[in-house]
Order: sequence, then C-alpha cells, then structure tokens
Amino acid sequence: MSKRLKHILSIIAVALFVSYYCSTTMFVHTHSLDWGQVTHSHPYQNGHTHSNAECNSIAQFSLFLVTLYTPTAICAIGYIIIKRFGSNISQTHS
Repeated sequence: MSKRLKHILSIIAVALFVSYYCSTTMFVHTHSLDWGQVTHSHPYQNGHTHSNAECNSIAQFSLFLVTLYTPTAICAIGYIIIKRFGSNISQTHS
C-alpha cells in the first residue's frame, strides 16, 4: 500500500472516530416507553419525541451495531498485535 493511500486512510479513520465519538457523547438522552427505555444520541431540540416504532428501530439498530462492532474490534486489535509483535514471537521460537 502506498504511503499516500495510508495517509488518506488514516485521516478518514480519525475523522470517522471523532464524528462517532461526538455523536454518541454530546447529545445523549433517554426515552421511556411502555416496554422499556431507549437511550440514544442525536442533535435535537428540547421536547422532541419518537414513536414506538422509531424507538424500536433505534434499539434494533443499536443491537446490530454492537453485534457487528465487537467481533470487528477484536479482529482489528488482534491484527495490530500480530503485525506489531508477530516477528518478535517467531524469532523467539526459532
């Protein structure tokens, strides 16, 4: 992979992380419904509401993201560790 492409991808990764972090920490609020509570975040003005269907969709989407994110994060961390320390491990056992 070229140096320029790595630089561009790293900028995109940082931008995605910052936007995700801001959107999940700056506008958090909870909606209480008959079947439970949904906590989520998005920019909003005071007094906004969501229908039961919207809250159900938010809950399902959040579950999907957590289900997708966890194995992806584990694989990414494993890949980074192997790339960083893999050559040291193989040299130690030779």
